[in-house]
Amino acid sequence: MLERCLKKLNVCTDRSFYHDIFYLAIPLAMQSLFMVGVNTVDSIMLGSLGEVSLSACSIAVEPFTVISGVMRGFSLGAALLIAQYWGKRDTLAIKKVFAISTKVVLLLGLVCMLVVQAFPEQVLAIFTNDQEVIAQAVVYLQIAAFTYVLFGFSNNYMLMARSLQSANVPFVTNVISYSLNILFDYAFIFGKFGFPQLGITGVALGTLFARLIEFGICVGHLFFINHKIDFKLRDFLLRDKQLFRDLLVYGIPSTLSETIFNLGMAAYSVVFGHLGKVAISAKAISEVISKLPQMMMTGLSAAASVLIGKTIGQGKLSEIRKQVNTFNWLIAAAVVIDMLFIFVFKGAIVNLYQITEETKTMAYAMINMAIITTIGRGYEALYVTGILVGGGDTKYIFGYTTIIMWGIVMPAAFLGAFYFHLSPAIVYLILRMDYVIKGVVGFFRTRGTKWIKEVTKTRDTAAEQE
Repeated sequence: MLERCLKKLNVCTDRSFYHDIFYLAIPLAMQSLFMVGVNTVDSIMLGSLGEVSLSACSIAVEPFTVISGVMRGFSLGAALLIAQYWGKRDTLAIKKVFAISTKVVLLLGLVCMLVVQAFPEQVLAIFTNDQEVIAQAVVYLQIAAFTYVLFGFSNNYMLMARSLQSANVPFVTNVISYSLNILFDYAFIFGKFGFPQLGITGVALGTLFARLIEFGICVGHLFFINHKIDFKLRDFLLRDKQLFRDLLVYGIPSTLSETIFNLGMAAYSVVFGHLGKVAISAKAISEVISKLPQMMMTGLSAAASVLIGKTIGQGKLSEIRKQVNTFNWLIAAAVVIDMLFIFVFKGAIVNLYQITEETKTMAYAMINMAIITTIGRGYEALYVTGILVGGGDTKYIFGYTTIIMWGIVMPAAFLGAFYFHLSPAIVYLILRMDYVIKGVVGFFRTRGTKWIKEVTKTRDTAAEQE
């Protein structure tokens, strides 16, 4: 009965495919939950110190949001290649792609760290003109800058592990690092366990120590536990002109897409940063609550990227349509659960914050806007970071996401905030429409086959010619 129903829906009936989805999605979803959990706990603890500290931390993480987006974008391009080469079981190519991408992201992290360390006030002034907020944010930023290089390596490695269908690696790593992050933050913020009371500085130190531990786990796993590719220290010297070109072809659009997106997120913060501390704090609370249940969306989109890429690498293109339909239905279920969670628990979570009634009222209004746009958020995640990435359609992702964000949504938000003087909640709704429009475009893009790119074909052809 169930199998006949699945056939009518034109979705996958192979149980092993569903096993692969949940084998990847569940650990990645839990990883996402731990990441958001750290931000949530930090936000609540800082909220107890006042709205200035909460706003300062919210603003201080924006440079990292942009920088991590650049590094993650390039690593996603590498992960795309690795997933398709994993379908071919070409471990030498995987080693080379990882070696190249690691060196690139480490260089990016180092350069960004030096810039932020040298000009912290100037960087933060981009996001807000509130000098009281900037003064606290500088302290956080100068310590957190040391995490950029550490994140570059760890994120690059965990994306490779995910592409090799080793989703437990990033999950276990993040469970350890994020749990310790919360413990460190609690100790340093409030002066527990014999540590000094450091407030917002303690959050930065807690993050730095957690990233150091995360980095150490990734290095240890790469050299001593990961036997799928048997990577050695000398393998960082591996070079391949063809693979480097392929990485640029697919990595640069992915990098630009992530960069443009995260610059957009930063621009959103600029909008709210100039609307005052109440708007900044309300947005920070709304973002925390709306992201809590998104772990299922994150896990499914990540699984889609890996499994679609693997299927293309194996040359089983006839299976793609059913796989896409399967993910469409799964993400629909995740969206419904997400909306229900936010609606039911929003009051309990908002009440954990030590904030004014004005901030609380605005936070509720923004949370309601988040609920309205949840379906768009789910399908945007599925297509932009999942299916289309796995299909190698990185140029199209870059093109359409840039046009939507910077050609439509961003101008509308700036006009709404500074010309028409709309309420911050309505401006927030306009900004979240970015997800909705991208989700619609992604849906229609995947109706055909133009988005399917066999990115390993050029290397196969070159090998045949040799």
